[in-house]
Amino acid sequence: MVETLQSVVIPDGMVALSIPTYTYAVCEHQKGMNIDKTYEDLASWYTANGYELIPNARSFETYPIHYNPIVDEPEFCVYNPVRLKRK
Repeated sequence: MVETLQSVVIPDGMVALSIPTYTYAVCEHQKGMNIDKTYEDLASWYTANGYELIPNARSFETYPIHYNPIVDEPEFCVYNPVRLKRK
């Protein structure tokens, strides 16, 4: 991710994505781990700590610059937008 403070010219073949300022629950998925378990562990953590997903907000993943999805085992970070549970 690259943060910009102003509009910039986006190179051909790339897109700009605006990510809102939220609190994010973040979990690192390392090579060899079970992907379903990564997401389950993340959901368990924020639920156990009094958070819930923000409705209609997008989760996203980031991958290392060297990652090749064709040949490499998955490794990434998951970002889920959360808020304190409403009572």
